[in-house]
Amino acid sequence: MLLYKNNRFHIGGVSFIIPDGFYVRTDPPVEYENGFYLVAPDSSYQLSVNACNTPSPALKELRSFFREKEISPFQWNNLTGYVGKTRYKTEEFAETQFDLASNPDGCTRFKIEIVTSTRVGLKRVMASESCRTFMQNLRAGE
Repeated sequence: MLLYKNNRFHIGGVSFIIPDGFYVRTDPPVEYENGFYLVAPDSSYQLSVNACNTPSPALKELRSFFREKEISPFQWNNLTGYVGKTRYKTEEFAETQFDLASNPDGCTRFKIEIVTSTRVGLKRVMASESCRTFMQNLRAGE
């Protein structure tokens, strides 16, 4: 379950905000117990966040979906994990996973997934103000 406190969502020792203008999908393709799908203000990409309890480490799980050359280490605001990026015929996809320390929520992993069209591209999404605001406000231990 997500806690909303001091204008931030909290789960598994991670907190974040939803920047202004994002839409929460009420018809997500996958429902998460501890997360949700968001649509960017200009509808150019979808971003999902979720925390879960999984026995395998982040790197092992990403290796089951991405080729080795598509995965790289990723560190952000005291969170350490891995990001996998790939391109399909019409979509580009990035998944970042952070292994979490022991926490009262029992969550062992925090995931962020971004999906966009190849026409828009991940590079443009990652440079967008909305995505940068989300990432800049992602925190560990709050």
